[in-house]
Amino acid sequence: MAIGDVAPTPSLDRVRPTTLARYALAVVPVSMLTTLMYSVLPGMYAKFFGVPLAAVALITLATRLGDAAIDPLVGYWSDRRRAAGGSRRPFVYAGALAMAIAVWMLALPPLQYAGGWLGIWSFVLLAGWSVFEIPHAAWGGELARGYDERSRVFGARAAAFYAGGFVLFLLPLLSSQTTSSFAPATLYMAAAVTTGLFLITLPLLYSLPTPPPIATASMQRYSVREVLRTLVRNQPLLGFLAAYALISLAMGMYYGLLFLYVDVHLGLSERVAVVFAVASPIGMVATPLWYAAAKRIGKRRAWLYSMGIIATLFCASGFVNRGPAAFASILVLTVTMYAMFAASAVLAPAILADIADYGRWKFREDPAGIYYAALTFLAKSVVAAGGSLGLALAAAFGFEATGSPSGNAQWGIKLAFAWVPAALVVAALPFIWRLPITPSRLRAIQHRLALRHRTTTATRLDPTTAH
Repeated sequence: MAIGDVAPTPSLDRVRPTTLARYALAVVPVSMLTTLMYSVLPGMYAKFFGVPLAAVALITLATRLGDAAIDPLVGYWSDRRRAAGGSRRPFVYAGALAMAIAVWMLALPPLQYAGGWLGIWSFVLLAGWSVFEIPHAAWGGELARGYDERSRVFGARAAAFYAGGFVLFLLPLLSSQTTSSFAPATLYMAAAVTTGLFLITLPLLYSLPTPPPIATASMQRYSVREVLRTLVRNQPLLGFLAAYALISLAMGMYYGLLFLYVDVHLGLSERVAVVFAVASPIGMVATPLWYAAAKRIGKRRAWLYSMGIIATLFCASGFVNRGPAAFASILVLTVTMYAMFAASAVLAPAILADIADYGRWKFREDPAGIYYAALTFLAKSVVAAGGSLGLALAAAFGFEATGSPSGNAQWGIKLAFAWVPAALVVAALPFIWRLPITPSRLRAIQHRLALRHRTTTATRLDPTTAH
């Protein structure tokens, strides 16, 4: 049985296509900016603005860890507002505004202070992402409450995310500059395009449905400490977060070095944008396929199989070297990798929505914002740690952002970009395998939640029914 104020209605079982589109489209400019932050900006500041690679690694780690510390608070405040009957919409708008301001600042660095500038405005951009991302993701779990329908909602969201990456990597190809590589002018274009997209997509959220809060104990009477204590008692959540942390660390190392691996290590600076522009829409196309796979074999198994393939692709990427076959090899591997990454974008937040229902039943609170804050915390802090670890490991072997690497430098970037990430993903597989919430268990949880809600409502209307 679906959960609601009254008997289940079709509107709770299936989200309208127009509602789905309005919800997902706001992710496109956010995706452009986060992809810029993780895949391109560190390498560009090292290559064009003279910031040493080791300094970029330290700045990246410090800003992302500092920003990640605010994620639990954003989730907590968002949940308190929902428990009081409010919307998560104001958080989404405020986060988008902060991101739009930050990208313009990052596009205009003072060269003598480029390192500090990168640190300050990276922090603002990532903090804005927190304020946007956590409430927006929790909102998606509230729009859909069915096991498969949640995969559909987060599949649309993932498709929008990959569309944003595709638009970003098209910018160098569409610009008037003489080369198709990423250059400082690309940052100006990214700032202008994302600002325009925010102005188009954010108004679409204004009338987006906000379902009534699921009836549980009010979050308003819980302190931050009590909520976090409940979080660590949720065993399915802990297993999920362990898997996601290992995968995030691997992806942080991969994304943090992807630009430098293709541009510097493989000597394909003129084809970096082509590789990314071809790979990004593949992820977008793959999202409905992962939704179909989840319906057929379940979200847990679909996620498990995709991660096994990713570990294999990571290993293979480490054997690509400069030469005539380098472009074709890295293109095929990157395209396939993006198709596999789409599984996590679709399935991980949908699985977390099911775990949030378990938390509502088990602990009598509505923890969706806190849970998605934990997810975003890992997506930032652990990905940041992975990016910094990858950069530091490559630098330790003598790899530099300029020149042609050889000897130990080649070994170091392969280790950091490919082989260590493969081992981390393999370590995540047992945690995914043991995730316990199946479609039948979720239906049982939601049935109990609905019974509890009816009892609570009846008691409120007639206190004598409590005896």
